[in-house]
Amino acid sequence: MSEKTVTFNANEIELEEQDTSSHDDGLFETDDVIKYDKTPNTIAKFFRTLFFRQTMPQLLKGRKGNLRIPDLSTLPKTLEYEKYEASMKEKWEKESQSKRPSLFLVIFKLEWKMFLLCYITMVIYELIALAFPLMLQYVIKWINNPQGTLKRGIFFILLTVVFQLISCFTQEFGKKWLFVLGVRIRNGLIGLIYDKALKLNASGIEEPGRFVNLMANDAPVFIGNVEMVFFGLASPVMFIVLFVLIYINMGKWVYVPLIVFIAFLLLNIGFGFLNGKLFSKFVYMKDKRVSFMGEILHNIKFIKYNNWEKTTEKRIGKKRLWELFFVFLVGFFRCSFFTLTVEIGSSMSIALFVTMVMSSSEMQLARVITTIALFNSIRIPVRTVGLMATCSTTIIVSLGRIKRFLLKPELQPIQVVNKESENAIEMN
Repeated sequence: MSEKTVTFNANEIELEEQDTSSHDDGLFETDDVIKYDKTPNTIAKFFRTLFFRQTMPQLLKGRKGNLRIPDLSTLPKTLEYEKYEASMKEKWEKESQSKRPSLFLVIFKLEWKMFLLCYITMVIYELIALAFPLMLQYVIKWINNPQGTLKRGIFFILLTVVFQLISCFTQEFGKKWLFVLGVRIRNGLIGLIYDKALKLNASGIEEPGRFVNLMANDAPVFIGNVEMVFFGLASPVMFIVLFVLIYINMGKWVYVPLIVFIAFLLLNIGFGFLNGKLFSKFVYMKDKRVSFMGEILHNIKFIKYNNWEKTTEKRIGKKRLWELFFVFLVGFFRCSFFTLTVEIGSSMSIALFVTMVMSSSEMQLARVITTIALFNSIRIPVRTVGLMATCSTTIIVSLGRIKRFLLKPELQPIQVVNKESENAIEMN
């Protein structure tokens, strides 16, 4: 880097170059934009993308402390913001003309293939969790059989490894694919909100705090929440298969845990919807507080002039207390919900076997252990059903807020009568 300085002499003014570069100049990046991936597709690139391992060179270089922006991986084609935002905007313009516009329908039309792929992955993950409990009864019979062969034991070990690999890979792929899906939807929603804000006046935006929360909190609502929704949607398939297997093992006694399961499931769904209502209240109070902070910053001179610092501080404190109160309620009911999901497996087992003992029913060791293992495998699906209610209500609340913002009337463009006029304002 060079800089031209002026040197004054008695007779003339000379321009000389002086090198002002320093060591700190190497710390600044000239290219601060991560480019899109335009390299041709290869087999190595396919597996690197499939197993989400393209960031390993960056992690190794980042540990040395010399990671720079040009060293970062290029953005994959699945996260190309411009094309995705343009297609979402085009579909929303068509959907907004309908009688009952739905923002979720726009997202579903764009991502239905990815939704289907992730759903199939989650169903496989939850169904494969039942494979090992079913295999337990055969393992117990093999252990109790004095003529059991070593080959059968090795076969059981290999089968267990296969079940675990399928379970781990389907869960990993499903979660990471849904995370990328959530990031892509977030980028499109932020683009829609930003484009809409450029077409509104101050009264259309209403509150700056709400506009900030729309982009910061409501647009990324799919990240994290969509995973739990898909886990919950895949759970009913697992429940049906589970109770069919229990019926095969235990016969008519399957109705005892089924009644306990329905009672716990209704409680979980109730906690989930209540948590969603409380979350919407929390977001509303947060909007109020952020909007009030914006008003303070906008009128800071007026507040200083009238000596209203203590009054505004008290109002901020009250709004913050209400916000923390609803955060506490959300956390309390979510923890209560998790407590119920932990207890459901043991409650079903206790109810089933106590009823069988009181009825003097015959029980076999292999079937009892298999049934207990099946009940233990139901913990995560029951939890995800309740979380599905919580996360789906959160998504519905956020999409409703974004939709109401996108449906606000826009500023009408000025109609130009005479385009070739030399006057700035036409006077009639």
